[in-house]
Amino acid sequence: MTATRQIDEPDALSDYGLDSPAYTVQATDADGNTTTFSVGDAADEDYYLTVDSAQAPVYTVTSSAVSVFQYDLDTLVEKDTMPAIGSGNLLTAEFTENGQTTTYSSDDEEQSETIATIAGGYGAMTLTDLASYHATAEELTTFGLDEASRTTVTLTYQESSSDSSDSDSGDSEEEDSGSLTYTLYLGSDSGDGTRYVQVQDSDLVYLVSSDVLNNLLGIGNSTEE
Repeated sequence: MTATRQIDEPDALSDYGLDSPAYTVQATDADGNTTTFSVGDAADEDYYLTVDSAQAPVYTVTSSAVSVFQYDLDTLVEKDTMPAIGSGNLLTAEFTENGQTTTYSSDDEEQSETIATIAGGYGAMTLTDLASYHATAEELTTFGLDEASRTTVTLTYQESSSDSSDSDSGDSEEEDSGSLTYTLYLGSDSGDGTRYVQVQDSDLVYLVSSDVLNNLLGIGNSTEE
């Protein structure tokens, strides 16, 4: 980081927005020495900055130097991966709700249309919109994702070569036959056309379109007349 200007005799730090900095960043070098950077108000295209909370000098730095500090939690979270599953490699789909389990198999010709609907729903699903970054037991109950309330979706599929890196993520389990399973939990409606979704063994909870999940469940768009 290079300063564009150095003010050796600055006014009060409050005049630069440095009494309550917008950003406070601590950097620690290899020897364990820590330096604190405080970023205040904008100065045209630059920002005011102090080092280690010193009253003087006050520096200005370019906006590009500050932009690296501008992020939200979504930027930092490593989201769950989804293996490639389609109608060509989906073997079975198992749904468990209220203690009752329904299974669809690609080997059953009479269920081929349902299997295609399930695969299409899975293909349209994205795990991008987060409802919770680390769901507590209380939150899971609120989301309808506690063990007693949730719907469990277990997809058994034949791994393709493109899945080999995803299979190490911990979300898929290998079967003796060489197939893999991928398990999702579906919770209650959020009230805005989405449902809460969690990947097995993950702390993250997502919001996914209810219409997409209806297809995943093999029942199509239940809102259609």
